This record gives sequence, structure tokens and C-alpha cells, in this order.
Amino acid sequence: MSLVTEILLRITFCVDLFLLQIVIPLLALLYSPRDAGTHNMSAWTSKMLGYRIHKAGQNTCYVPEEKSTRVMYLANHRSWGDFIVDRLLTGFRGGSLSRIMVIVGIPMPATLAWLGSGQRGTSALWFFKRAKGATPALWATLDRNFEVAIEKAVVVYPEGHRNRSDKPLPIRTGTLRYAFDRNVHVQVLIAEGKERVINEAQLVTRRSPNVVTVSFSDPIVPKNYSTFEGFHGAVCEAWRTTWLAAYGAAAEAGYCAPPPALGPDGMAESATAADHKRIHRPPAAVPWTPPNPGPPPNQHASLGMHMARLCIVGAISAAAYYTLYE
Repeated sequence: MSLVTEILLRITFCVDLFLLQIVIPLLALLYSPRDAGTHNMSAWTSKMLGYRIHKAGQNTCYVPEEKSTRVMYLANHRSWGDFIVDRLLTGFRGGSLSRIMVIVGIPMPATLAWLGSGQRGTSALWFFKRAKGATPALWATLDRNFEVAIEKAVVVYPEGHRNRSDKPLPIRTGTLRYAFDRNVHVQVLIAEGKERVINEAQLVTRRSPNVVTVSFSDPIVPKNYSTFEGFHGAVCEAWRTTWLAAYGAAAEAGYCAPPPALGPDGMAESATAADHKRIHRPPAAVPWTPPNPGPPPNQHASLGMHMARLCIVGAISAAAYYTLYE
């Protein structure tokens, strides 16, 4: 990639970040102060970033017939784009479980999402404390937010932190034990390409191809399993098959490299039994390098495309500024 293209990418990221952090939250707050602009903020940000959704398989987002049924969507954690894309994929239902440190990265959107109704009844961000021995506090946070939510749904990232590799990380069991104990229905939601929508590590947005490939599992009902081990095994299998479906479909379309083989526990086949025993859950995957390293077709947009994007976001920024301050 040329130096000029690199510079344009960084400028586009800064402009997008300005729109995401300040302009869109303020406009959404002015337009719908009743819910602190949460719903419009999420919807408008998705439109601004201009990504397309490519769905793999026939399943869609699970919405139970009984409104009182609680649902937990298990999603893969890739970048800041998670909070934007996953909200859209789940129909802006319920909230997202997150550490409070997210406010440091995106202060205004995170604060409004926490304070607002989050589109229909509760905060769009459910903050929790991640520390040793904090499981009771986590369960109390989930109970409290589920109780006040009209649409009782939450997006959870069971890998625990951002994973930008092509293999899934071990699934943490804290929220799964909660789901089993409270009979919270579970659906796995895997999306490939969220890090191309926003990649805060590389200071890039809208990286081509700006496409997110998503796959949904069948819903998993805890009461159908007599033990937690059986329920945990079903979730791991759904995680494995859904991951392969999403990344396989993206690879066929040329959006990413083919996914590696995964074992029946949902992790890399090279994982050792000792690692599994040590953490009582599937072991972490080893880094994988494709046979021919390099970006897939159309990974980098042309110079003209980046200049066009920069002009568009600049025009939006100028219009927003004029609306607010003139």
C-alpha cells in the first residue's frame, strides 16, 4: 500500500472517529432525548460506516415467542466494531455485556448507551467488573438488567477479550453457568469482518471489502440438558460449527483466508489435553499462517476510493457542524 493511501486511511479514521464519538451521539441525543439517542446512534453509525451484511446459512436472530424468555447471544469479539455490528444483527434488542473501561475508548457513545433506554427498556451497555471472585457480582448485574429490560436479551463475548486471529479462543464459563442456572436461551452469533468496519489497533475504518459475513446457530435451551457439562458441550459444538460456517462462507466469497480445522470442542485440533484439563474448557488456539500469506482479493481499496470516502465523510462532518453550531 502506498504512503499516500496510508495517510488517507488514517485521515478517514480520524474523521470517522470524530463523527462516531461526537457528531452522531449529539445529533441522536437531540433527535430522541427520551432514550438518550441510543437507538438512532447505533442505526446511524451503521449507515455511516456503510458495511454490507453477507449471511451464511438459513438461521436468523432468535426472538422467542414468549416475551418473558431471556436470551443470551454469544458473539465473537474482534474490535470496537462489535458494539455497532452486533447491535444491528440482533435487531437492537436488549444490551451488550461490557467492562466499564469501554468508556475510556468511546466516552460519549458509551455513556449515552449506558444512561439511555437502549431502545425499549434498559441500558444498551450492561457494565460488569472483571476480577477474580467477581462471579456473584456478574450474576447480580445480569439479574438486575434482565429484570428491567422489556426485551430480555443480551450480547455476551464469551472469549473474554478481543481475538483477531482466525481461530476462536476458549469460551469462559461464567456467563454459561448463569444461563444454565437461570434457563437463559443461548444462540451463537459469529461475524467475520467486524475488524474491517472499525479497527482501532490499525487506526482504520471501512477497509475493503467492507462486508461482514454472519452465521447464526440454532437456539440452545438449557432445560433440555440434565447437566452443565452437557449444556456446555452443546454450546462448544454450536460455537465450532457456526464459526466454520461464517468464516467458510467469507473465504468462499474471497473476504478472508480459509478457516483452519477445528476439533469437536470448538478449538484448534492441535490443542493438547493438558491445556484442556488445566483450564477446564477448550484450550487457546495457536497462531495460524495461511500457505500463501497476503491479503485476499480486493483487500485494499484503490487510492481513488479512499479519496471519495474522505470527501463523503468530510461533507457529512461539515453538515453536522453547521447544523449544531450555526
